[in-house]
Amino acid sequence: MCVDQASSFFVENIRFTPTSSQAAVSLDEYVQVPEDYTCTVAGYDLQDGSVSHQTKGDVFRAYLREQGGDWEIKADFLNGDYQERWEVQVLCLYENPGVVLRKRIPNLPSRYLPSTGISASEYACGISGLEVKNTQIDIGKTGALFRAFTHHQGGEWRAYLDIVSHNDQNEKWNVNLLCIHRSAAEIQISSWGPGWAVP
Repeated sequence: MCVDQASSFFVENIRFTPTSSQAAVSLDEYVQVPEDYTCTVAGYDLQDGSVSHQTKGDVFRAYLREQGGDWEIKADFLNGDYQERWEVQVLCLYENPGVVLRKRIPNLPSRYLPSTGISASEYACGISGLEVKNTQIDIGKTGALFRAFTHHQGGEWRAYLDIVSHNDQNEKWNVNLLCIHRSAAEIQISSWGPGWAVP
């Protein structure tokens, strides 16, 4: 997602190692976010992790949330005995109430194309944060390892979500969407469709 520089700013090189005592990092350590701005993860690099054969649980999360007026970054990956390192990029933009729409969609099963109720003709939507819970990675599988993206179908925005796992019935995804009203968003809607979402 690209936004006008006059109403946004970009923060790079946010580096941290998540631990049980430091599960979140305050964005305030890097930049002061104005009250009328909203922020989203715009990119991440995960290093030094190791996939565990046996472990099952909360597999992956990367998102920002506002806590008492402060923005905090949550990023974690279920791995073996290695201590992972993250580098995160953040995009913050003016939260014009007539233009910006944020929506959280909780407890989605894998590969589910939820009805968001957000019109594709009115908004351009993207995934701004996600969490994959209660599943086990299948290290024997090959092919598409991880997919999380939006597309439009039936006139509204949907999310395609999939991670290479043992197809546990209890696998759940929490997804944050960031949508910009089409009056302020340029999008080639005809080339952004569900064709590449087929598993």
